[in-house]
Amino acid sequence: MKNLYIVGVILLLRTALIHASEDEKTVCGKKEKALALLETAEGLLSKAKLFYPTCKGASGSNESDCGEKERSLAYIEISRNLISEVKVHFPSCPKTEAKEHKAKDCFDILATGQSTSGVYKGWLRDPQPVDVFCDMDSEGGGWTVIQRRNNFSEPLNFNRGWEAYKTGFGRLTGEFWLGNDNIYALTNQGEYEVRFDLADDKGEHRYAIYNSFRIDDEDSSYTLHIGNYSGDAGDSMKFYNGAKFSTKDRGDTTKAQQGGGGWWWNNSRYCNLNGIYKTKYPTSIHWFPWRKFDGLTRVEIKVRPR
Repeated sequence: MKNLYIVGVILLLRTALIHASEDEKTVCGKKEKALALLETAEGLLSKAKLFYPTCKGASGSNESDCGEKERSLAYIEISRNLISEVKVHFPSCPKTEAKEHKAKDCFDILATGQSTSGVYKGWLRDPQPVDVFCDMDSEGGGWTVIQRRNNFSEPLNFNRGWEAYKTGFGRLTGEFWLGNDNIYALTNQGEYEVRFDLADDKGEHRYAIYNSFRIDDEDSSYTLHIGNYSGDAGDSMKFYNGAKFSTKDRGDTTKAQQGGGGWWWNNSRYCNLNGIYKTKYPTSIHWFPWRKFDGLTRVEIKVRPR
């Protein structure tokens, strides 16, 4: 029986040493298993010692047996010391830090349990995060807001050049444009829908949802792809599907200047949500199927995965 214990110890020790000789990455992955084997080996060695009673006072033929027992006990002690050495010098594994959840949009953020509308960090296919405003209230929440107009005391000027629309401007808690580069990155992460929330000066509200929405990159002038309307505001955006983005200094500069802001301008005048606040056509903020060219007082454009 004692020989079986010793053979078992040798096999366990050999297995543990094999684990310890592997590269650090592999060792870290198997460390717990190897250490468990070493603990088992120590336990077996302790039990093996029980089979070797003391030889004090032995004489005659027993002296030879006692000498063999002492040698075996010495081997056991050497094995235990070797195990201790292996455990001491066993490669340590670096502490694994919990990976930060990098939400790609507000729907991702909602999935983590954040259900309050406000400003959050989004990673929009970029190593660096971007501040985004999340609407967690409208139709289930999880909407990333890309534009807002509202009846603030100091209306924001949306009649800006290409670079401003490219990078974005304004305050996320007030009026703003998220930036065409950000909108491109956001809407090309997957399949997205877009929601337009509108309000007039009488306090009435309408909305329009398009089940398909994305824009191309800057090299393609942020061409708009939009379709599959539903809602109660009327379908204004169908006339802009395939249109390129223009500002007062790039693209269709004439229409951009006439409209008072950057937009996906073409020959249509059915929609102008980046126009001038509280003005009349053609610069008014309008949605033709609902209020013709009358200026709207509040607009939000927001996207969400579908």
